Amino acid sequence: MQNAAVNAAKESIVNRCWSLIVLAGVVCGCGSTADHGSSTTDAATASGGATATGGATASGGMAATGGATATGGATSTGGATNQLDAGTDAAPEVDASPPATCAVCASEEIAWGANGGLVQYQDGSSLSPCRHYVHARSPAPTPPAAQVKCEDDFGECGSSDTVTPGKIEDALADPSVVKALASAPVLYGSDPRPVDGTVFRMTIGEKVIDIGNCTPDCVPAGVRALADLLESLDTQELGKTACSSVFEVP
Repeated sequence: MQNAAVNAAKESIVNRCWSLIVLAGVVCGCGSTADHGSSTTDAATASGGATATGGATASGGMAATGGATATGGATSTGGATNQLDAGTDAAPEVDASPPATCAVCASEEIAWGANGGLVQYQDGSSLSPCRHYVHARSPAPTPPAAQVKCEDDFGECGSSDTVTPGKIEDALADPSVVKALASAPVLYGSDPRPVDGTVFRMTIGEKVIDIGNCTPDCVPAGVRALADLLESLDTQELGKTACSSVFEVP
């Protein structure tokens, strides 16, 4: 009976030991699990940290990529500016401003001077393209047998001429002159030629405008301005050596 009691006690001790060993194993296993969990957690944390850090970096990288602003440095690339320069090279700007008055040519022949009257000779002037002036004196009333004349090209750029072909072209473009030419032949005022008088005649191409006797306001301002300009051209040209050596200037 004593042996049976001893054996039972030993078996109880062994069972307790195994229970402690199993418990210790469980504890060790849990600790391992805890360690593993900790590692996992740490790893997760590390990984998450990395991810977070990396993500932040990546996001920061986005800022760098947001260096897309730098790419938007396409502005600095100046692509637009380069295109403008290329366009300028391909099609240089053309000066669209009107030419200087001195560069304008007379577009058609113009003749002017006194017409009519019982005189020994008749003086007349003409302008032909581009800027050729002629003043001629012809015996009257017969056709010119011994015509005397002088010639000059006037109104060139750089000259001191105040009357130029360009100014005459401007005068011809005046609405009242355009209207007169559309109605030509036209006479302003009365015609004194039947009683030994004269009219001032302007012939533009084949169209004739005569200015006879009348008050100043009977002639449109533009037509009067053209007549005055042509007489000023006579004064200018007859004062030059080319004509003053041929004609006696008062």
